[in-house]
Amino acid sequence: MYCEEEPYYVKLAKERVIRAGIDPSHIPVLSPVVGEFELSQIREQFSEILSVCQYFVGKLFAQLKGSPILVAISDHAGLLLNVFGDPGIQKAMIDLGIAPGVRFTEKDCGTNSISLALLEGKPVRLIGSDHYHDYLHDIACYSVPIKHYNEQTVLGTVSIMTTVEWSHPMYLTLLVMIVDSIEREILLRRQNSELEMLNQVILTSTPSGAIIADSRGIISEANAVAEEITGLKRSLLVERPASELDELGSYISKVVKQGKAYKNIELTFPYYSENGNRFCLFDVFPIYNKNKAVVGAFGQLRDITEFKRQSLELQQAHLMLKNSFNDLLEAEEQLRAIINALPNLIVLKDHKGRWLEANETAINFFGIENGVYKGKTNEQVSAESCVYENEFWDFVQKSDETTLCSEEIHTFKNTCIQPNGLSVELEVVKSPIFYSDGRLKGIVVTAQDVTERNKLAEILKRADKLATVGQLAAGVAHEIRNPLTSLKGFLKLIPQSNNPQHYIEIMESEINRIEHVTNELLVLAKPQIKQFKSIDLVQKLTNVLHVLNTQALMKSIEVSIEVQTNVSLIECEPSRLEQVFVNVIKNAIEATPAGGNVIVQLLESDNEELVLRIIDNGHGIPHENIPRLGEPFFTTKENGTGLGLMISQKIVLEHCGKFEIISTVGKGTTVSIVLPFKQPQR
Repeated sequence: MYCEEEPYYVKLAKERVIRAGIDPSHIPVLSPVVGEFELSQIREQFSEILSVCQYFVGKLFAQLKGSPILVAISDHAGLLLNVFGDPGIQKAMIDLGIAPGVRFTEKDCGTNSISLALLEGKPVRLIGSDHYHDYLHDIACYSVPIKHYNEQTVLGTVSIMTTVEWSHPMYLTLLVMIVDSIEREILLRRQNSELEMLNQVILTSTPSGAIIADSRGIISEANAVAEEITGLKRSLLVERPASELDELGSYISKVVKQGKAYKNIELTFPYYSENGNRFCLFDVFPIYNKNKAVVGAFGQLRDITEFKRQSLELQQAHLMLKNSFNDLLEAEEQLRAIINALPNLIVLKDHKGRWLEANETAINFFGIENGVYKGKTNEQVSAESCVYENEFWDFVQKSDETTLCSEEIHTFKNTCIQPNGLSVELEVVKSPIFYSDGRLKGIVVTAQDVTERNKLAEILKRADKLATVGQLAAGVAHEIRNPLTSLKGFLKLIPQSNNPQHYIEIMESEINRIEHVTNELLVLAKPQIKQFKSIDLVQKLTNVLHVLNTQALMKSIEVSIEVQTNVSLIECEPSRLEQVFVNVIKNAIEATPAGGNVIVQLLESDNEELVLRIIDNGHGIPHENIPRLGEPFFTTKENGTGLGLMISQKIVLEHCGKFEIISTVGKGTTVSIVLPFKQPQR
């Protein structure tokens, strides 16, 4: 009979059972607490532990062959997961309900080694009367908790059950050793699993090619990127000596043998890319164990083919940019040389009127030093200049502001006094410049000394006036001398004539002609006061045609008007414009043969102007005579003076209009008069 003193945990357990009121003479029979399906799910969760336990339990049975023992494995809650061992004892246990699916608790089976091992967290033995129930006094039980090797959390238990006769302290020692092996194996498997997981993460998630070799220099793993870069399938890489992989493998072999890392080794794979060579950077590092011994090598391949291509393109672009920059510098120098050679004054200013660039003409004109003006305002440059008076610089500032505010090209005229006392007349053009998005960038100022040009123009103007006066005088002399000659002749004939009335009528006609010529000359010479107002041009033309219709009817000429615009209001001097219409339409009627047509067209141009066309189908005007039309006393009519057309052209020009004659001999003539809707400010 087993008489060793009860362990303290047995005494405490019996006290708890007694307080629970459990009858020791009662035969405990356990019942499953989970069904077959739930039990299979729990076993699946503990599959790794069960697999390891089964392996070592097999070794235990091999050592204790012939011993009547039963080995049971439970989870951390005392649920029996599996039972192995002697059929005889297993049958006795089954009679007590001890089978997979039951849970060992003190409430159901009194003191037991499984619940005590879980409670105490250490090896436990119950032999004979250590059990609370009388029925179990012939049984010896040994239980050891399985713990997580590092965390020391209880995962379950491994127990040995046998008869008291076969009990021996060796069972508990042996069980402790087996559980220690189980714990180590579980830890090793979990570490391997974690390493495998980490390995897969590294291999699959990295954008680089990854190759792993073992301590022998044999390739143990390679990812898909490494396959793609090297052009070798995984089956041709894995389990292959690294030394067989040319330059790539030589570095791996060196790392394994020497423990030296290599970084940024540029490798070329010439045969594995459809578009030519593939370039990569290769890093390879030794893998150490906890004893700092090299157990392998890890290499990564970074594909830099695209980077190399872009680098080459960048180098080419840099070369092109450098050449373009040099060309630009050369072009800038040439442009600067051209601008400096120009006699015109040129200044570039930003959108705030600050000086940016100026040519030599401008620098000399303003009397400033080259470069000191950059970034300065007109006021600051004027302080540096001290050449011109404030009045001139006020003109510069105001004309800048006008151009910058309006963002339009403006032409200004100004006269300034130079330090030598000479007066200089300037024609200044200020043009805005813009960025590609439409924002104002600045202005370009160009100024030209037009003093000599204006003097020459004035001389030419006076010469032209003298020529015109001479031409006009010759024409007047010719036009008046002929009727005067007739008058002198008739005055001599009247005293000798019996019927002087005939001569008097002829003389009166000649005097009327002289009067007509002088009246035309007065229209040309007399200054007209311009009083513009808006009129309906269609109505005005209708009135003129009504006056001239009688003359047209006498020659059986049809005069029609065609209006091709909805806008007919125009700003003009009505009486003077009416004179133009009468002259031109009357000329058309006189040039048209009997039975002909005269068409008056009124239409609108694309430039907000009204176009009046008088079209006849007369004999036309020879081409060589058209340039002379408008000269005084040049006419194609028998009794004309040419002054009417000259006056008409003058009136149209005073209305800022255009006067054009197109004629074809044998077909007719078209006179076009273009007039703006509104007169510009004068």
